[in-house]
Amino acid sequence: MRWAARLSERFLGYVPAGSWRLYPIEARHRRRFSLPVHVPVPREVWSQWPAGTRPERLSHGELAAFAARFLESHPGHWAADGLRRFAAKADLALRVESSLRQGEWAAAADLLEQILTQDPGDGRAHFLLALCHLGRGRMAEAAVELQAAESQMRIDADFQVARGRVAEHREDLETAREAYRTALSLQEGHPTALERLAALGELVEIYLGDLDQPEKAYLTQEDYAEFIEKGWESEPQTPQFYLERSRFHLISGQPALALRAAERGAALRRPAEPSNGTAPDLAAPEASEVIDLDLLEARARALLALERFSEAETPVARLEQLAPESAAALSQRGQLLWFTGRREGAAPLIRRALQRDPNRPENVRLYLDPDFPREETSLATALDQLVRRFPQSWAVQWIRSSLAMASGDWETGEQAARAAAAAGASEEALLELSGRLGRAGRYDAVVDLCTAAGGWGRFREAHPMLRGNLAGALARAGHVEAARHLWQSLLNDGSAHPELRLRAREALRSESGVLAPDGAR
Repeated sequence: MRWAARLSERFLGYVPAGSWRLYPIEARHRRRFSLPVHVPVPREVWSQWPAGTRPERLSHGELAAFAARFLESHPGHWAADGLRRFAAKADLALRVESSLRQGEWAAAADLLEQILTQDPGDGRAHFLLALCHLGRGRMAEAAVELQAAESQMRIDADFQVARGRVAEHREDLETAREAYRTALSLQEGHPTALERLAALGELVEIYLGDLDQPEKAYLTQEDYAEFIEKGWESEPQTPQFYLERSRFHLISGQPALALRAAERGAALRRPAEPSNGTAPDLAAPEASEVIDLDLLEARARALLALERFSEAETPVARLEQLAPESAAALSQRGQLLWFTGRREGAAPLIRRALQRDPNRPENVRLYLDPDFPREETSLATALDQLVRRFPQSWAVQWIRSSLAMASGDWETGEQAARAAAAAGASEEALLELSGRLGRAGRYDAVVDLCTAAGGWGRFREAHPMLRGNLAGALARAGHVEAARHLWQSLLNDGSAHPELRLRAREALRSESGVLAPDGAR
């Protein structure tokens, strides 16, 4: 009989057994799905299949249930011995799949433990148990189960994504990226792998089409930069435009684009060559009218954010040459020294920079760093000292607010947030504070923040995410008309992320302008 089965398998792709067909399973699929060499499929199922369909399209539980039915009707069949262990899991496998569909992680985990008691070598069960642990936030247990499943499941894209999630939790970001890249090599376009690589900065998520039919796509950082730069070319080619773009991308966590914008703006500020052919005298007093110090600092800040410290030396030195005692020069030199390990030299520069301009958040944060050489020994004491020295500094009040809210002291946090807004807080500060308050459901506090900053009208052209935070809070606090104005400004803003514009359209279509879930970021 076995020779006839081999012939049928070779020429038909299955072995007939009455109303059943026994389909051979490739070795890679046997490992991945913990399947036997052959799986039986009844007539009512295979007769409905399109030509060329394979049994892997069925769930693990269904295939196990079919195996149990086949054994009942064909107990003496030559394939029976290979099916018995698989068939014994049928009831448990079906219940596992039901629990997983409903997100019942604990129930699914208990069932999978029972499966593994029967068959400790079931790699798929180990993997699913890892997913249950991930769903419950039990990263250490998930890692153990993934290790047990690896020899069988490493060719599965979902397994690689789970491995990446565990690596991210351990802050092993390079291993996480490698796992997500492997997942994409196994399954092109795997959505979670793409999303996580975008979150880790390796890819950038963009939208194509229009708001009615948005299509998500992913670009490498280099391709995305080229895409953005082409858009710049249709805008006014002025230093001010590129300075604004540089600041926008730095706030948005895109220092590479911030650097490109600063360099483009600086190129527009270069003096023309003298008619006599000599080089321009950049050290002359009038050079300050030719070289834009803000663009020079923007370049330095972007290079520091990219940790390209040797390259940052050039714009920092130029700042020192043009404005040696300016807050910009002192700040950037201090930052450069600090992040290249020369902390003793950095400290006095940071102190002088703070004295000249206490509204530089990077210097406030550095001063509060536990390793900064200061007289105050505790963070609380150092922060109180800064508040006393610079009571009108929005940067100090911003950081005071963030730290207070992070520790659960909402009263102090909201008071400091209002003080920061009234003192002229930057969009970066207002974005962070409004997002933190919005996520906590403290919408009235966001409205107070907006009022202290001058009212919603001044934010019509603010950073899109800031407008989204304010619009959502204003709507929930009952200021529907103000919210609608901000939502409308987002809907018409092509630079806003399409997901944010879609939320704006949904809010404008509703009666209250309120969205769920919360749009605060």
